[in-house]
Amino acid sequence: MNKPIRGKVAQVINEQAIALNVGAANGVAVGMYFEVMQPIDVRDPDTGEILGHIEDSKVKVKVYQVQQRLSLAHTPDDAKFLDNLGPFAKALLSSRTTGNISVERGNPVVQIVE
Repeated sequence: MNKPIRGKVAQVINEQAIALNVGAANGVAVGMYFEVMQPIDVRDPDTGEILGHIEDSKVKVKVYQVQQRLSLAHTPDDAKFLDNLGPFAKALLSSRTTGNISVERGNPVVQIVE
């Protein structure tokens, strides 16, 4: 079984499209799906020491264009990225609406292998 391709969000293009820092040179092809992940530090509640790191899935995206070193991917039609808003506005909107996802440059991405 092949290992999933891993990369990062290189740039948020608009409300529904992102650029990934992996492309044809890494084996990415049009139609592949990736999950944008949120890295989380798990801390001990008593000491504050970092116990480990986990990644939580934010959103699934589908690759629609591939270049040698990058690829472009988009979300499902009902999801939108909240990339240009401040933290307060993001929290307010995401608590009142559905389909708004905070995706940022540098978020890890991992290929969905089925």
